[in-house]
Amino acid sequence: MVFRLFTRPAPVVSEASLPDAAAIASLHQASFRHGWSKDEVERLLADRTVLAHRAVHNGMTVGFVLSRFAADEAEILSLAVAPSQRGKGIAGVLLDLHMRRLAGLKVRALFC
Repeated sequence: MVFRLFTRPAPVVSEASLPDAAAIASLHQASFRHGWSKDEVERLLADRTVLAHRAVHNGMTVGFVLSRFAADEAEILSLAVAPSQRGKGIAGVLLDLHMRRLAGLKVRALFC
């Protein structure tokens, strides 16, 4: 039997919604020179043409990706991972789920 004493649980990746706006805005502001406000993020999350996913680790939002889609195309609006969590593959996990969900919405082209 093997006991892994020092492994950390992986972040949980799921669809983001309005209650996540403050955490996403805070992470965006920490990641970009002109970070989005909570109101801006709320407007995006309320938009039916915007798809958003988040990564949560120990109760904290540590990453997110948002894209806008129309017909069979989508554009990534923003992607960020908390500085303390970078280099751990979180962006890849977020993008994998996000792109699979876009494919399920019949998106054939994704722009960055």
